[in-house]
Amino acid sequence: MTGQMLKDGDSLRLGFFLVALVDLLGQREELRKLTGLPKAADPNDPIVRALRSTWGAVHLVRSMFLAHFEACSQESGFAQSLGPAQREALRRVMKAEIVNYGFSDSVIIAVALEAKPGDPTPVNGVWQTLLAVGTTATLSLAAKHPLRAGIDVGVAVRASDHEIYGAALERAYTLESHCAQHPRIVVGQELLSYLRQVKDQPHDTTEAQIGSLRAESALRFIFQDADGQPALDYLGSEVHDVVAASLTPATVQQAYDFVVSEQARWRAGGNEGRADRYRKVREYFESRAELWGIATR
Repeated sequence: MTGQMLKDGDSLRLGFFLVALVDLLGQREELRKLTGLPKAADPNDPIVRALRSTWGAVHLVRSMFLAHFEACSQESGFAQSLGPAQREALRRVMKAEIVNYGFSDSVIIAVALEAKPGDPTPVNGVWQTLLAVGTTATLSLAAKHPLRAGIDVGVAVRASDHEIYGAALERAYTLESHCAQHPRIVVGQELLSYLRQVKDQPHDTTEAQIGSLRAESALRFIFQDADGQPALDYLGSEVHDVVAASLTPATVQQAYDFVVSEQARWRAGGNEGRADRYRKVREYFESRAELWGIATR
């Protein structure tokens, strides 16, 4: 990274970041209903209902991400059973530094990729971010709140403790807004290149070995979708092996049932374009149904 001086004497450090931009779909319709202030403190007032609906969904998804990263930061029972030196060594190789903040109906997650050679901290953050976005995609669908996301690597600055600014954010936004097209998480080529580079780095230290294994696992989170676009395989076997104890088949079933109902709803309303988007999500769920033990229609 390089430091750039601003007019007021402050310094911004320019470097490479992973950025995930997660957009909660369907909120524009509710936001358009907020045309003024409610006439009274009536919970059935249309303005109050619209605000409760959209903010409730946004708050829920933000809370899912916070809960995920909080759980990742907690030491396991195994770690707590180790001696002080071993415990500290484990902390060092499992460390991750992640920026997570909300903007309107979106969530932005960023990981600085600057590190000493072999330091697994950045790739640990990348791994956790991919897992967080993937599991939240399923949980959010189960709660009837579809999301869409783009994830890539690019140049940016950390403008504050809670804000990333730069080309990395634009890359993620472009993937989400122009490439995803339906509720899914697409990833960019620069992210794939970064993970391959970390996976193939010299394994001359324990830290480098851990980093390589993390990168290899992260690559298994990604698959080539039907249209050839690299995307997060959030119901794939690698994610299943990591989260099977916490993401239950019942939750995946709820998510699938919502996808099916949305396809039917948009088709009944004559919107074949929207229906087709959910058809694609449905086909993805059905391709992973046996792994999760869910019933398809």
